Amino acid sequence: ADGLLATDFGRDVHVPAMCRGAVVDTTGAGDSCAAGFAAAYLRGGDLAACAAIASANAAFVVQSFGATTGCRPYEDVAVLAKSFGYDVP
Repeated sequence: ADGLLATDFGRDVHVPAMCRGAVVDTTGAGDSCAAGFAAAYLRGGDLAACAAIASANAAFVVQSFGATTGCRPYEDVAVLAKSFGYDVP
């Protein structure tokens, strides 16, 4: 995957896929992406931070079988996003 593209209709932000392991099941990837975006937004994140958390959250989920097996706490997701150079809340 090439990652995701987020827009606020004033600017576009491309964030790479952050999966560091093998993708084993994409069930729940979209939902976890949306949930990550919302979680960062509610913490005051800007567009890039929200997109980075979305990508990182989806990366954890696709590395496990099932829609929720790979779910991690926000703090773990933020560590992954930060390892890609994003400033996230």
